[in-house]
Amino acid sequence: MDELKLTHRILDNLYGLIYLSDLEIELINTPQFQRLRKIKQLGVADLVFPGSQHTRFSHSLGVLEVTEKVFKNIRRNLPDGYSEDDLEYDRKKLRIAALLHDIGHYPLSHTLESAYQKYTYYETKYPKNGILKQENALTLTKKDLHHEYIGKHIIENCTNIKSILKKEFSEQDIEDISNTIIGDLIHERPFYAHILHSDLDVDTLDYCLRDSDGTGIAYGKYDINYLLDNVVLHSINDKFVICFKEKAIHTIEHFLLAKHFYYLQILYHPKRLFFEETATRFAIEAIKIGWLPSPKSYRDKIIEIEGTFYNDNYFWDLCSKAYKNKTIKDNKPTPAMHIYSRILFERLAPKNCLKIEKMKEINETDRDPNNIWKKLKESVLEKRVIEREFTFLDYKFKFDKITNDTFGRFYNYFNITKTTQEYRNSLEKRQSKVQNNEFLIQSRDSIKIIDEKGNIDFLSNNKDSLAYILAKNKIGIYLDFGD
Repeated sequence: MDELKLTHRILDNLYGLIYLSDLEIELINTPQFQRLRKIKQLGVADLVFPGSQHTRFSHSLGVLEVTEKVFKNIRRNLPDGYSEDDLEYDRKKLRIAALLHDIGHYPLSHTLESAYQKYTYYETKYPKNGILKQENALTLTKKDLHHEYIGKHIIENCTNIKSILKKEFSEQDIEDISNTIIGDLIHERPFYAHILHSDLDVDTLDYCLRDSDGTGIAYGKYDINYLLDNVVLHSINDKFVICFKEKAIHTIEHFLLAKHFYYLQILYHPKRLFFEETATRFAIEAIKIGWLPSPKSYRDKIIEIEGTFYNDNYFWDLCSKAYKNKTIKDNKPTPAMHIYSRILFERLAPKNCLKIEKMKEINETDRDPNNIWKKLKESVLEKRVIEREFTFLDYKFKFDKITNDTFGRFYNYFNITKTTQEYRNSLEKRQSKVQNNEFLIQSRDSIKIIDEKGNIDFLSNNKDSLAYILAKNKIGIYLDFGD
């Protein structure tokens, strides 16, 4: 197979020049991809970190560049049964998957995704209280509304995206690209999922650096060059998996700790969480009254030109109208929407946001979201926000089961602390017998280490690693939070 020709270039603030092919430039120039220029990577985080103005557009280019670095290092030591042609074939597909991995993101990134998924949960669990009109009855699951599945939907159904891909890829190739984005393990190519979905994937490698750079917080930084210099492609049972050389263990641990503290300092910053939850609640109200499209309508429109206007500007325009109590399509904003918009536009946050890290350590009183709003009332009553509006808001927080999530909740998956036996046991729950080393292939998330003799095992089984100590003592640390 001919080597990929990279004839275009874009200057990036992290990596310098990023080189692109003709096909990649065509995809970038579609309205669907250009939409990402107007979607901030961290949603409403700029209300807390003013420098976090970078977008899903720049992040997507960065993930493509990190993917290119992975293949550059794999090329130096190809495993038996894997040729240069194989590498070029996989490189072309995975560069596209990396480029398009976030094409399905909602306005404000994860904020509106959360709103649509919570709204879907409400409509499914409480159908008698459903708000949607009969012609827009709910037909989608929370999974269907995840941004990766929306991305898969765009790639497989958007006419101009698919027509560009068909110039160089078969229908099976296009399906492989979209399945890679959602993290499906592909036959004989499980490393497709490993590259984009693992405890150490190209997506996280980029956003830790990019978000740290944008916010000014240094905790997400690590030595990406040395880490990627030690990436290896290895064959297990004639299937190829991503591994890292044993000498890179401490660099990997540096990255994992950087990721851990990145989440603590940026994504789980109490005030950022507060503003994100406020924007989520605004969006749910907007869906209820028809200001935002229903879940099914959104998914249908996102592949059309009309859908390319669903970006951050679209959300803030609705927020502005609610702030001014304007009417859209004969529907006035609800009182809650007016309050939420005031909080966002005037940055009305409590002086001390409640931060909750482990649910089991918090009693019922501490978990009550109303405590947060009591502090908010004390903080903003000086600004003449009337008591009646806050009474209404308290009511919503107390009884609205769509969004009764506690601020600061951690979703703690301990994949790097799982032992070989634990992985084997988890697989044997789904199938009666696990073939030799199959657990190393199917364990999509955990990091694999290869020693000088070519032996592969999980990071948590290497006695020189911090993960080994944590696994041995069953100490959980928050390292895999998802994107």
